[in-house]
Amino acid sequence: MLMDFYHKTGQLEKARQMAQTILDLKPKIDSNEVRRYKQLAQVLLTRS
Repeated sequence: MLMDFYHKTGQLEKARQMAQTILDLKPKIDSNEVRRYKQLAQVLLTRS
């Protein structure tokens, strides 16, 4: 995932922006994959 790449390469601001964008999205379909990405984004924001 691109958000993880930014985080691992030290581009923390880009990673935070992408995580916030993911959390702000209102998907038309609520699937397990969507919930997983939102959960990962939330973890990234709280840890950084």
